Amino acid sequence: MFLRNIVISLSLLSAVSGHASAPDQELIIVRGDENYPPYEYTENNQLTGFHIELVKQAAKEIQITPVFKSVPWKRALSMIEDGTADAITFITKTTVRERFSLFLEENRLSKSYSGFIALTGHHLSKRYDGTLASIEDLNIGVQLGFKYGNAFDNASNIRKIELSSADKLYSTLYAKRIDLAIVSQNEFLEHQSLGKAQGIEFLKPAFSEFTNYLAFTKAKDMSGLALRFANAFKRFRQTKAYRALVKKYHIPENQ
Repeated sequence: MFLRNIVISLSLLSAVSGHASAPDQELIIVRGDENYPPYEYTENNQLTGFHIELVKQAAKEIQITPVFKSVPWKRALSMIEDGTADAITFITKTTVRERFSLFLEENRLSKSYSGFIALTGHHLSKRYDGTLASIEDLNIGVQLGFKYGNAFDNASNIRKIELSSADKLYSTLYAKRIDLAIVSQNEFLEHQSLGKAQGIEFLKPAFSEFTNYLAFTKAKDMSGLALRFANAFKRFRQTKAYRALVKKYHIPENQ
């Protein structure tokens, strides 16, 4: 057993420094603990989705076993910051996050659009014209730990009400304790398809566009492994299997 532990430790050290890795090396990847179809969600007690399959495909090529851990989003960020986890999925790049996370362009996973939702027919839905100035002084529900772009995050004339989950955003909006909420457009469409967004509309135009990444912790040297993933993603995107994955999850092909 002692010898086996030494072998595993050496394999991990080799992979992190960018050298050849053992086929059974595990990579701890954290993510938010909610469902975000079609990208990441639980179905029949199994984690699946476009991001999950994409990461697994790249990992398989470079002989890495990804181990996904679903935790509250702020905890996921903390685990990347302190190196408890190796990587994090479905994360957008910000100046603050770049201090502790390594973002490589080829490690992008998808694009998403955020925007405001309101009760259908509410006078506030007609007030929004695509600018923050049109909704200033309102109470806007935001999900705890999420970033929505510098313009919104730094706006001082909007009251941001932090809520613990996407479901809380919807229930608080229904209860009229907030005026609007800001959510992912794909998340809204999923809620709508499940009948969870009845009487709520997504206001057009969408407010912001984001690129979502698989990012690696800077608490330890993951640069070699991050680059190997980037190259694996790049190669996979040129294959028929990637196009089939895009089609399976109805992902816009320009992503």
